[in-house]
Amino acid sequence: MDLDLSQFRDAFLDECDENASEIEAGLLQLESAPDDGERVHALFRAAHSIKGGSGTFDLLALEQLTHAMENVFGAMREARVPVDADRVTLLLRATDGLRLLLADARAEGTATAESELLTALTAAESVDAHASPPATSAPATSAPAPSTPAPAATPPVSAPPGAASPDSASPGTAEAAHGASSESRSTLRVATEKVDELVNLVGELVIAQAAVRRQFDALQPQDAEDLATALDHSQVCLHELQQRALSVRMVPVGTLFGRLSRVVRDAAENCDKQVALIAEGGDTELDKTIVDALAEPLTHLVRNAIDHGVEDAARRTARGKSPKGSLRLSASYDGGAVLVEIADDGQGLDGEAILRRAQSAGLLAPGQEPTDDDLHELIFAPGFSTAEQVTEMSGRGVGLDVVRNHVTSMNGSVTVHSAPGQGTTFRLRLPLTLAIIDGLLVGVGDRTYVLPVNDVVETMRPTAAELRTVLGRGTVIMLRDEPLPLLSLGHLLGRHDHDTTPLEGLAVIVEHAGERSALHVDRLLDRQEFVIRNLETHYARVEGLMGGAVMGDGSIALILDVGGLQRLHRHAAPQHVRDTPAEAHEGVA
Repeated sequence: MDLDLSQFRDAFLDECDENASEIEAGLLQLESAPDDGERVHALFRAAHSIKGGSGTFDLLALEQLTHAMENVFGAMREARVPVDADRVTLLLRATDGLRLLLADARAEGTATAESELLTALTAAESVDAHASPPATSAPATSAPAPSTPAPAATPPVSAPPGAASPDSASPGTAEAAHGASSESRSTLRVATEKVDELVNLVGELVIAQAAVRRQFDALQPQDAEDLATALDHSQVCLHELQQRALSVRMVPVGTLFGRLSRVVRDAAENCDKQVALIAEGGDTELDKTIVDALAEPLTHLVRNAIDHGVEDAARRTARGKSPKGSLRLSASYDGGAVLVEIADDGQGLDGEAILRRAQSAGLLAPGQEPTDDDLHELIFAPGFSTAEQVTEMSGRGVGLDVVRNHVTSMNGSVTVHSAPGQGTTFRLRLPLTLAIIDGLLVGVGDRTYVLPVNDVVETMRPTAAELRTVLGRGTVIMLRDEPLPLLSLGHLLGRHDHDTTPLEGLAVIVEHAGERSALHVDRLLDRQEFVIRNLETHYARVEGLMGGAVMGDGSIALILDVGGLQRLHRHAAPQHVRDTPAEAHEGVA
């Protein structure tokens, strides 16, 4: 009886994706340590593993390409040829072709390996060969090359029956390629769709439990102590289940950092610069959805740093710097969020060039004197670029606006800090997950809204002495000698039943992307976790809102986007939140 291997095909292709990522990471590390024989052996095993399974599933083009790569790795392993830059470049190009063949195999296509690439790989087995590929050569297949890094590698999975010969098994290959711990861990591959369904069901359970709690609190039955204890215990268990379900989606951001090593290498080579990548905090975990969505903005920022930030070797030497620039990519936890930073040690932002370009583009009014922060904000404008000429890397004005749009769509923020001659740092602040939010319920009129707790600094009831009126800025609150603009939440959201004055209501001090404001609300209600529902599925994106949450009584509470509210306030004409009693203006400037 014939064995049907179709059920194992997708699992094999997933494993090939992992091996391709390992090969790429290993090649980049091998370039700086060409004498690392163990790494060469790991690369040989990874290529051999793909080759062995390719024949089983009749993926002949894939088998042909990986066999040629395996031969080169074998020649390196046996010291018949040197590990040099030309061969590493050729093998990286072959890895790109490998990924295209894998994508074609998933689409049931019929792409073939490029004969010129196979010839170059065959020649690279000889010590007399010049392995450098032509600069204008086509990719390994006729399929278009991807514009962003390949998808993040997923956890290892056991090879399907017949997928590879016994000696192709490579325990520890991934750990060797990425520098991870050698401690073995049992893993299980689960489709992302199944995890999403699990998280959605847990979300529905959270809503149902909130409804039960609300009904119980309203009824207050006699002798309900035992029932209350059982309800509290179920809530604890539900919270634990929720956290465990969400943790399944969490992956280390280091999987993305590893793929950006290739972007750094290619961009530095394109700009004829020397750049070293320093990655820190790779074990910081984020929701897989966020990690996948983060690939494109980080790619833009890395390319931008190398093209515009880091100087070439001659200029760096003249300025007393090391000829080789550095690009630091780091991730760390910040409360309930994650900070991702991309910092270079280059020349910093050119304020005069930004000012000239902004004036010529009409982004600044004549005579306007922007601050450094205002100038830094201009680089995120659509179509903005200070490049004098259009190149493959820059000059088209496409990049930083894409970064901000992507980060904003993930309910995150991006800020930039720069010092002339010292470098530039882009800081991305991202939520841990897009599924659950810890929120503060606030009331405006007869409606309730959710404020993300991560953006809340403190709450206060302002006094008359703390209220000021500043020309051109409207009403502000003096909080420990710091003037904070007072944003009327009811006014920004078009609520006409917002009936409290600043003295009667409450002020919620919020901070987003380093900008502090005071939100004027009628009342504070509760703090709890909410399941985020995406509004953009049925409605267009609305500035100031990031989604909705289903309450225990079945009503919908809108989740506020603090950054969006601050932008709405800046674009609105300065005005008072509402006329306050006469005594509120005593001593107002």
